Order: sequence, then C-alpha cells, then structure tokens
Amino acid sequence: MNLNQLRLLFMLLLVAGSSVLSAQIVWTDPYFPKPGEPVTVFYDASQGTGGLKDCGCTVYIHTGVITSQSLSSSDWKNVVTTWGIANASWEMKPVAGKPNVYSYKFTPSIRAYYGTSAGIEIRQLAMVFRNANGSKEGKDVGGKDIFVNVYNQTGLLTALLSPAGQSLLVDAGANIPVRGVASESANLSVQENGQVLYSTTGTLLEYTLKAALLGTHKINFITAASSKNDTLSF
Repeated sequence: MNLNQLRLLFMLLLVAGSSVLSAQIVWTDPYFPKPGEPVTVFYDASQGTGGLKDCGCTVYIHTGVITSQSLSSSDWKNVVTTWGIANASWEMKPVAGKPNVYSYKFTPSIRAYYGTSAGIEIRQLAMVFRNANGSKEGKDVGGKDIFVNVYNQTGLLTALLSPAGQSLLVDAGANIPVRGVASESANLSVQENGQVLYSTTGTLLEYTLKAALLGTHKINFITAASSKNDTLSF
C-alpha cells in the first residue's frame, strides 16, 4: 500500500468515526444541566434502536434519576412517569422542521421536577421513550436505557463538541468545523499554534477552520471567564 492509499484509508476511518460520534440520540439545552435549573432534552427517534422512527404517533418520555443513593444504572429513583399511560404532561413536543426530533422541558428545575430531596445528589437523568401504550419504544443502541449527565460542581465547565477526536488527518484546504461550549458567558477563542484565529463572547463558539498549510498544527479552544480559564486542544 503506497502513501496516498494509506492517507485515504486514514481519512475514511476519520470520517466514519466522526459520523458515529456525532449521531446523538439525546442532547440538552443548556449543554451542562444542573440540578437547580430547568433543562430541555431533545430526542432523535431515528437514532439508537429507532423503535419510534417515523411512527406517526405521540411520543412520551418515561424517566427517573440516578442519584447518590442508586446502587446501579438500573436503579432509577423518583420515577415520575407510568409506562403505558397516555398522560399529556409526559408528551414529547415535535421540533419544527426536524423529522423524528422531539423535545421535553424539565421545569421549574430538575430537582423540583423529580421531587428529589435537597440532600441527595442527582447524577444522571434516566429515560426511554414510547408510544401511548408502550408497544413501541425508543432506546439507546443495544436496547439500553438513555442517560444524561447532571453537573453538580460550580464554576466554569467547558466541552469541545467538534471535531470528535483529538487527532485529525486531513488534506490541506479541508474545512474543519470547530464547536465549543461553556457553562457560563465567557470569552471564547480558537488559536492555532498560539495565534488567535477567531474569538467571541457567550457560551457557544462555532468556527470553520481551514487546514491551509502542510504539517502538524495544534488547535486550542480557550475559554476565559471570571471564575476560571480553560483550554481544550486537538
């Protein structure tokens, strides 16, 4: 196998791996849900087991929490829904313009929604999705329950959502989407080998990096807030 063939193989592996990582069954707004705050969960019925894909039905959430008192991931606490009951308060809302995507808001806060006592740490939201009578269900790959992390720590939290890996092999001139988030408003910037390419203020940075030169390049996603600074790299 020559150098060009090897390079193509690595690029194909990178694309395949990125596609798997970017296909999410659930995500949240805000990205870092906290116990004392509301959060909206989005569910893509085409992902995971796909049991509710194109179902043409009302989709319901079935949910509880994993807490500091849970003995395992199957030990849901404060389950507030009942399987097979068509309760309007458990209905998922279809997202306009996005077939198979639904949303559900936990309000006035995660802790209040589940009725979890203040002294108990909420570590994850646990959920699966179903039609009205439960004859169809949507779960994670392999028929597993779906979990969303809950963040109990204070201060700045950051995540680099894109690219998916810490090491990329691309052609010169290729576009690399960079997407980073912070838990509080901050100065967000993208740096290449110490040079600022783009900066913004807020909780979300989106930037398209062009791989213009041959060689190795270190890219930093830098977050600067009043509480803390953070740097994530690829």
